[in-house]
Amino acid sequence: MQGYLKPSIQEALESFTVFTKSLTIPSILGITKPVDITFAVQPTTIEIDYAGMKVGLGASVVAENGLPAGATAPPGSLARQDCLGAGSDDFYLPTTAPLALAIHDDLLNQLLFGAFYGGVLHLDIPGSVIADKLGLDGVKVDTISIRPLLPPVITSCPSPGHLTVQLGDFGVAASLELNGKAGAIEGTIYASADVTIKAVQGSSGALELGLSVDKLDTFAFKVTDATGALDGSESVIELLFREVAKSLVGDAVGGGFLKSFPVPTIDISSFASGLPSLSLGFAPESVSIDSGFTVIVGAPTN
Repeated sequence: MQGYLKPSIQEALESFTVFTKSLTIPSILGITKPVDITFAVQPTTIEIDYAGMKVGLGASVVAENGLPAGATAPPGSLARQDCLGAGSDDFYLPTTAPLALAIHDDLLNQLLFGAFYGGVLHLDIPGSVIADKLGLDGVKVDTISIRPLLPPVITSCPSPGHLTVQLGDFGVAASLELNGKAGAIEGTIYASADVTIKAVQGSSGALELGLSVDKLDTFAFKVTDATGALDGSESVIELLFREVAKSLVGDAVGGGFLKSFPVPTIDISSFASGLPSLSLGFAPESVSIDSGFTVIVGAPTN
């Protein structure tokens, strides 16, 4: 059977060039325009033995340039590599579940880069959104402009077995009134937060993957210019920048385009001509982090 099946499946996969799936990143806070992102997937390796079949997939993420005029982007998303010399353990795909899927950190970072490149993270936030969270009397905030200099990064390097999302550096410019006196500020912020990917029930009732922000565990800022009422008002500046960082992590990341997303259903018949009509879905049951991979195990659906 192996001698018959392997050449047949190999031939089918070789004739399958690229499988694409589109995903729309919704507007954040009702401010930004939705961004369309396309996944391109192509089989690269196949292994068949008595335990089952393992298929390696090369994947990429593509988005149209939606950056504001004058904004620049790095040449691409960051690669995980070896965690700054710490090394990475060999990864083995679990074989105890009927179906297992391993997503490398690099693919998640391509998704984040696509969101950045599409302009969804360049925000002009109404000041009232932040001012209400500050809880300070006599403070009136005008529009706060967010201009990320780099895309966010998801990594498991700082805490093996756990995911962290890092934001930095994000340029911030804001003007406000403090006790009737005008002030303006410019600076950069950096923040990181622990995040968890887990199986959740989507709006359609089907199981999906969801990302929750657990806590903001790192926060730093640098003021490049402060005038008027904000000149020397370090405590107000820190409160303002911290709330901006929390909104970016919580509202833009955890409550925005990574809050919940379906596991794509693959039409097997689209791989090559002559294959029967069959859709392969995936009902996720558990999620873990291992050696730079997000590992999802579950049961197949069709």
